[in-house]
Amino acid sequence: MKILVLGDGFVGMNVYEYLSCFFDCYISNRKELDVTNLEQVKNFFSTKQFTHIVYACGNKNVANCSLKIPEAFSLNSLSINNLKKILTNNIKFIYISSDYVYEGCKPFYMETSPTFPQTIYGASKLAGENITRCLFENHAILRTGGLFGKNCLWLNNLLNYNKSKGVFKCYGDI
Repeated sequence: MKILVLGDGFVGMNVYEYLSCFFDCYISNRKELDVTNLEQVKNFFSTKQFTHIVYACGNKNVANCSLKIPEAFSLNSLSINNLKKILTNNIKFIYISSDYVYEGCKPFYMETSPTFPQTIYGASKLAGENITRCLFENHAILRTGGLFGKNCLWLNNLLNYNKSKGVFKCYGDI
């Protein structure tokens, strides 16, 4: 088993660090492999072969996605088409999605719950899920909730906000 983790951000790096303890893993960053660029995708895969791809790249900044809609869809979903043009049918494609594909009004969701994204980010991740389902017969979709830990930008931003503003509100009913 040889696994490629696409994206070296918070999620990708943590997935890579865990999987590399058990499997032959490789991680790529956008400089090495810009999945939105078909020529880069072709060049990258011309010398490398993998059994599994974990798609952890994307724009995870919800506010930024709303400002840069084409870029959000390009990276979070449409670039999956570039990968399918190069990859074989027997590869396992794992798409990391988000709970932002749901409406967000309930405390819990199941994978069978109806999707109804309320943000451009959520819509772009749902599009990525749908493209993954259509293009890759051998696929898995992981919907994550709020993730934080070592090197988490969200947590760092929250802590910096607290230092500058003094107060922030958190959920009290979890």
